[in-house]
Amino acid sequence: AEEPDKVVAVSEKLAEEVEDEFDIKPEVVHNGFSEPESSGLDVRKHHDIPEDESIIFFVGRHAEQKGLEHLLYGFKKLLEERDAALVIGGKGHMTEPLKKFTEILGIRDSVVFPGFIPQEELGDYYREADVFVSPSINEPFGLTITEALESGTTVVATENGVEEIAGDSLISTEPDSDSIKEGIEKALEQESRCKHESRSWEEMTEEVIETYRQLSQNS
Repeated sequence: AEEPDKVVAVSEKLAEEVEDEFDIKPEVVHNGFSEPESSGLDVRKHHDIPEDESIIFFVGRHAEQKGLEHLLYGFKKLLEERDAALVIGGKGHMTEPLKKFTEILGIRDSVVFPGFIPQEELGDYYREADVFVSPSINEPFGLTITEALESGTTVVATENGVEEIAGDSLISTEPDSDSIKEGIEKALEQESRCKHESRSWEEMTEEVIETYRQLSQNS
């Protein structure tokens, strides 16, 4: 196969992986941030979550890469110290095993599996959540993290491309249960929600176009 003239990566993290694997140095163009839609759904009431329970939220594919077992185990440890509900949105081949795991851990009554969340309701879930958690084992650039930040929700996340531009706007953690539990506790104890500097898809598009311009001028 021919070597490409230019490779674009959505984060420095992904660029390093590409360079290590293929000996090609990509141009980094970070994705934009999306503000999710809202429908006015009362998430707490819809899922019968008591007012005195903090809501921890995740949405995404239910796959090994997402580190959901670590989140569930960390959540079990959190429940030993405070009342909370964990909402795991989305679905995948790990959904049923994850439900069984909650039963083994003895936390099934505190975990909600709403299944696929319609696009127009995503904002309702983000805004109702006290904390959004992204426990992925490998995540080049977590779009759900940007959606949570745009919704004003405090984010606890493992290493991902978003922290390269969001910086201190999110709480970093390792993909293990103790670190995730500590990150959630820190997020819940914050007096105010994190502020972040947004980035539009228009900015991202302009940078991609500029990359094409430079490429055409050099060819």
